[in-house]
Amino acid sequence: MEISEDIFGPEVSFVLQDNQIGKEAKALELDSNLAMEELSWTPHWTQEEAIADTFNWWSSVIKGEESAFKSCIRDIDEVLVQRK
Repeated sequence: MEISEDIFGPEVSFVLQDNQIGKEAKALELDSNLAMEELSWTPHWTQEEAIADTFNWWSSVIKGEESAFKSCIRDIDEVLVQRK
């Protein structure tokens, strides 16, 4: 919630329905341990960085600063440059 307030401001609100929280959390649960063990993979971002980056992406698109397509292309280009 703190990350969303930092990006969107305090006027943002969330509505959580008790009966859906467990189902969604289970569906979104990811475990990267196998990739770390078998491929020596490490995550590019921390969880906080990934959430903040996602919120910044949506904020930019919602405000009309750039289209979703252009924002995706920009993000891909940034990752490719960082990996060189």
